[in-house]
Amino acid sequence: MNAVPGPFVFISIINWNNPQDTLRCLHSLRALDWPNARIVIVDNASRDDSIAQIQNAGADILVVQSNTNLGFSGGHELALRQAQAAGADAIWLLNNDAQVEPEALRELIVAWQRHGDAIYGGLPLCRRRDGSVVLNIPQKFLCETRRPRATGRDAEVEWDVTWQQRPAQRVGAVVGSSFFLPLRLVQKHGWLDASWFMYCEEIDYCYRLKESGVPSYLVPRSILWHRGGGSSRRWPRVEDCIHYYHARNEIELARRHAGRGAAVLTGARKLLRSLWVAPAFPLRARMILRGVRDAARHHMGKTVAPEDYLDGRDNDAPGSRAPRRSWHPGLRGRAFLTSRLTNALRIIVDRLRKPSCTIERIHRSMIAHDPRYPIHIREYYLYCVALFKDRLARSDTALNLVFGDYDVAFGSEMPSRKIDIQFEHTLVRPGGRDSEDALVGKTPLPDGQGCYLVRIQNLAYLRTLDLVIDYSRANLDHVRNSDVYNDYTSRTICLAPLLYPVDFSSTARKEGMITLFADVRQTRRRRFLDAAREAGVPLRNVTRVFDKRELARLYRNTRILVNVHQTDHHHTLEELRVLPALLCGVIVISEDVPLKDSVPYSRFIVWSSHADLLATARAVDADYAYHHQRLFGDPALADILGRLQTDNIEAVDHALQQLLPHPPHRA
Repeated sequence: MNAVPGPFVFISIINWNNPQDTLRCLHSLRALDWPNARIVIVDNASRDDSIAQIQNAGADILVVQSNTNLGFSGGHELALRQAQAAGADAIWLLNNDAQVEPEALRELIVAWQRHGDAIYGGLPLCRRRDGSVVLNIPQKFLCETRRPRATGRDAEVEWDVTWQQRPAQRVGAVVGSSFFLPLRLVQKHGWLDASWFMYCEEIDYCYRLKESGVPSYLVPRSILWHRGGGSSRRWPRVEDCIHYYHARNEIELARRHAGRGAAVLTGARKLLRSLWVAPAFPLRARMILRGVRDAARHHMGKTVAPEDYLDGRDNDAPGSRAPRRSWHPGLRGRAFLTSRLTNALRIIVDRLRKPSCTIERIHRSMIAHDPRYPIHIREYYLYCVALFKDRLARSDTALNLVFGDYDVAFGSEMPSRKIDIQFEHTLVRPGGRDSEDALVGKTPLPDGQGCYLVRIQNLAYLRTLDLVIDYSRANLDHVRNSDVYNDYTSRTICLAPLLYPVDFSSTARKEGMITLFADVRQTRRRRFLDAAREAGVPLRNVTRVFDKRELARLYRNTRILVNVHQTDHHHTLEELRVLPALLCGVIVISEDVPLKDSVPYSRFIVWSSHADLLATARAVDADYAYHHQRLFGDPALADILGRLQTDNIEAVDHALQQLLPHPPHRA
């Protein structure tokens, strides 16, 4: 089809137990007046005969079957890979319950050719019962400058024929029922965030790319008719389940793009909504409450599986949905609902407001710390706090210690000292991200053409602290060797992240090989995962696991962890990930790093160049027993880990002595 003039477009449609709507959508696509297009249907693990029905619709359709329900972003990503492999120029995401007008795709392409690489959306319409037509898109997204808000309701926008005369217009975001993306844009900025699972991922993508200067356009001449709710109309319990994602994701969208205040208000509205629907739809009310709770805890991903709520009943069948009941609750019912609402409000406000500290007395000292420190660094933070508490309990030191950027009034005359963690990469190539103000250090680049820069994020804040903690000796050695931040390094100690007791056993490890990429949209890591998949390497990425116990279970069930640099410019070893894995008996295969001699356990990591990582991983996996015995059967590793614990204790003891007020110097 590439011989046809004009851009080559892949049209991606997700089907989930709804072949009737999908076939109607396909029928409308066959009338498109843009011939240089390929249709791909991604089946998200349907349990009915969807595959057979769709395959019978025509040989020109590419059908991709997923073994699991990957949601919106994950499902369309399977089509994206097909588009990239076929050399397509753009991908058009369509809801399967949409029917497009013949000129819909051509108008999107015309707008793209006029305005350049951007996000483009068609105009989804739906018909009211009285026959009038309205836009099936929230009014708030039509304003280019508006962000998510928690107050006010969106008024319906009437459609008339004048819309067909309007050119493409910039908007705040376009919705996923018709979502057109040039593949150059995807290559540069990555794909939609799969952690939303369903709903809001395309809005988040529009907002994120807007911050990078990429606008979103609504193309009024690209018309489609969108029914909405195609994945849930036939199953009432699925429809109730989906309200979980509406609640959780709308709160998270507000938090990310409008701030904590908007998130709190959105959460409060959802709680009131759950109270309102509880009498007639108790499952829906529970789902909304659970969504609010998980938003407060920042639990993203596929936490509720819609397929678990397929009850086999057809919504059109008599008696398929219980009739709405009138509600006259007694005192007990009211008290229960009021209690649930009050508790839920307390949780959401407590989680989303500015963190507050817990103050504890430890022998003669006081410590203020935040149990809700940022989640990606929280377990290491709590480990450091526990280490200081233990040493204070064993000494006569009298201090007020504040762990973090908090204003705390202890109400005592003891001196107060502030402590916090520096956890960012300090080695960065010239021109790398966040390197504008970094100075040239003395660690040579791999090619010998100069040296790495010394990058210390938030240096102004760190200089206000009495003590800085770093998790990596290589981090600290790179800064110290540069001789340019002596005032900073003189107040910095290294505490190795010894988060778990040693467990080197190799039995009962069911998880073969994993990576722990928090954001798989990052180009370098995305390419690595794609290369692993194409090479048949059994590698799985695990994301959004931060809890200490959950991580311990993951590590103790895993054979191999593959560690890959986030970018081509940042080359510090991620010891917050690597050392806890080693403590749990996981073989770590890591991309090579500079200053690895500064890593005390360096010889117990399997090092590899980036080009050879997959081959190395395959070889280690094939001879796992040998490599596990070679690394964890060596008694030197336990000795090194024991010395690291001793070093941590000595570093804290020394730091406490340095934090004590010194008597004035006498001449």
